[in-house]
Amino acid sequence: MTVRFRKGPRSWDEEEIDVLGIEEIRSALLSVLESDSDDAKEQLKPHNMALASPRVFWGLVRHFGGDEHRPVDPMQSLHDLLPNADLSFMYTRARQMSDKALDNMRQMEALAAKRAAARARRQERAALRAAKQVSSNSNGGEEMEELEEMEEMEEAPPNTVEDLCGKEASDVLKTLGVQTLDDLAKQEAPALVLRDQTLDRDVVVGFIEGARQEVIVRRLGMIVTEVELPPALDVTLSLEDLQARAASSLSLSSSSSSSSSSSSSSSSQEEEMTALHIILLQDSGFVAPRDLTLVRTPAIFEKITSVAKEMNIQVPTEDVISRWRMRAWAHIANQTWLTDYYCAPEE
Repeated sequence: MTVRFRKGPRSWDEEEIDVLGIEEIRSALLSVLESDSDDAKEQLKPHNMALASPRVFWGLVRHFGGDEHRPVDPMQSLHDLLPNADLSFMYTRARQMSDKALDNMRQMEALAAKRAAARARRQERAALRAAKQVSSNSNGGEEMEELEEMEEMEEAPPNTVEDLCGKEASDVLKTLGVQTLDDLAKQEAPALVLRDQTLDRDVVVGFIEGARQEVIVRRLGMIVTEVELPPALDVTLSLEDLQARAASSLSLSSSSSSSSSSSSSSSSQEEEMTALHIILLQDSGFVAPRDLTLVRTPAIFEKITSVAKEMNIQVPTEDVISRWRMRAWAHIANQTWLTDYYCAPEE
């Protein structure tokens, strides 16, 4: 979006700012509040935020100003967005911001923007896949080529701790027993920093949050997939893992080469439908497993119906949704940290 603001008594300036959704903004702000860093919190004051995190600042203005571009009080906007947060520090005398605090804030803002961009790409791919399903004759080939180009350009999600944290931090975390994204998601930053004081607490908080966000999306995939999974849910599976399991299961039941080709196609379709169902849930407000446990099956069915029609995919039945809810309970019991991640139900 383009923002225009007064630069001096007689001059105006314009900037192009990436758009952040309100949930991405809330997540970034909560990350700062939970960091226990006074320097980082200082940057939540509007005049500091406008310099350190223009995407967050203008995102607040855009959300609370609405289509009518109403005047916005940034301080009041923060209270409205975070009603249960202690913002008393906002009214104390300003302190000098350290370079490290500025860095931490920019990293958190960049992470929120990256998640927003990834979500937008997933939605676009879903729309292309849905269009391909309903128009396989006319320009389906062109749509498929566009989809393949988009997937080639997209940055792959992290599969290892090194992918997420970098080699140096990964080597340190491995000495503490953190080998996988699952291991990292289960950690608490204060405990890790106590065990190795070379680690920076704010950075570790970001690593843990990044691992949890990735695991949450994969756990949703495990909930909506048609692939049979083992009773133990200690290992989080990616979409590629689920596709491999589907292919393995289908190949065991096929004997001829033609059946083998059909199995490969079926496993690919299963991966595609799993991805679409993840997006369907997220766009309907069910962004984590616990969300599915807070609302009854008929209410979930009602919420996802309109979204599924917009995506041009079949609406899951209430029996399917009921199965998803049972699986969500099982995942929460296995990974207790998942209880902290949910969207507050609408009043």
